[in-house]
Amino acid sequence: NTLAIVIGNVGSGKTAFFESILGDIQLIHGFLYVKNVLYNMPILYVPQNSWLSIGNIRSMILFGNEYNSGIYRYTVEQSELLNDISSFKNGDMRYVNDDHNLSKGQKVRISLARALYHHYMHLHKLSSNGEK
Repeated sequence: NTLAIVIGNVGSGKTAFFESILGDIQLIHGFLYVKNVLYNMPILYVPQNSWLSIGNIRSMILFGNEYNSGIYRYTVEQSELLNDISSFKNGDMRYVNDDHNLSKGQKVRISLARALYHHYMHLHKLSSNGEK
């Protein structure tokens, strides 16, 4: 397993780098070189301005994936959402409306959890298919 972290000063191009890899922006000139990246290597991207839908926190994290309690719990722990969810009256069933009654940090942690959950569920499905 390999983990790569992209860091840099504000305005140094971190977001543009990821958006170009994802195909969200086009390079006007020059080249983008990515060394030692496997094409099947997962890329999890959590933008600095997190997009959230309207609904409860659990549905935002699942984002259409089936619910797996073990993977869900691990994801919530890894994204450091456990304290937030524990503090909400309805836990992860807390309804979030269109003004996103959450802090910026909570929004980012939910977006991170959504990316991680999707990744872990994908790995779970691959390993389940391999066992059959």
